[in-house]
Amino acid sequence: AAASRAFHGPWPMGGTAAGTTGKAAAQGLPLLEPQPGASPAHHALPRPRASCMSATVHASVLLLIYVHNQWSRSLISYLVDFSPGASEAPGAPRALMNADVGFGALAYSAIVSLAFVAVFAPLSLFAGCVADVTDRAALSAYALAAWSLATAWQGAARQLWELVACRMLLGAAQAFTTPAAYTLLADLTHPARRGCVNAVYASGVYLGAGVSALSILAARSLGWRATTEAVAIGGLALAALAALALRDPRAP
Repeated sequence: AAASRAFHGPWPMGGTAAGTTGKAAAQGLPLLEPQPGASPAHHALPRPRASCMSATVHASVLLLIYVHNQWSRSLISYLVDFSPGASEAPGAPRALMNADVGFGALAYSAIVSLAFVAVFAPLSLFAGCVADVTDRAALSAYALAAWSLATAWQGAARQLWELVACRMLLGAAQAFTTPAAYTLLADLTHPARRGCVNAVYASGVYLGAGVSALSILAARSLGWRATTEAVAIGGLALAALAALALRDPRAP
């Protein structure tokens, strides 16, 4: 049977490198990069995709990471209250960050927006380049661990400068989330399902914001510091899960 196969050069059934590459590209399959010393027949083979179960596991873990991303990012907004008399109410320092650390609305706006965006925006461009050349699964886990540690520091902060530093570290770590996740999902899912998978992943913005809004209840009962530390511990646990469950198909 092998002798009866038609070959044209190294390409089976009279095909060509361009023809094989064109078919793979038309199907939306990623192509293997040519390896030094490899024969032409191996240059355009499509990279095997993950199984449906593996892709589902990866998408679920990445969604949880994105939910925590948004939760920890928005958390501070539910730990303050600048309404008249709120900072002087009984138990205010325990429930409210601004009453405990001692800062006003102007300082809060600098912490929440300027400190975060000044780092997040430029690093997002750099993060995309890093995601192109590194293990994206490891990058996602390390970034999550980093912003969880920043969140833990936020829960222990006593000075305004500490909150600013925490917010900047949070922005730096979270800049790497979506570049790594979107490209990893693209490699793991079939082209026909990428739109659906990306939509599910993008819902993490709203799920995280919704969970974060519930933090105000926890802060009233547990205190803002305990609530913040609980979010940080949850992030570190999720980072451990990500390190075990996520795999980058590009990694050796």
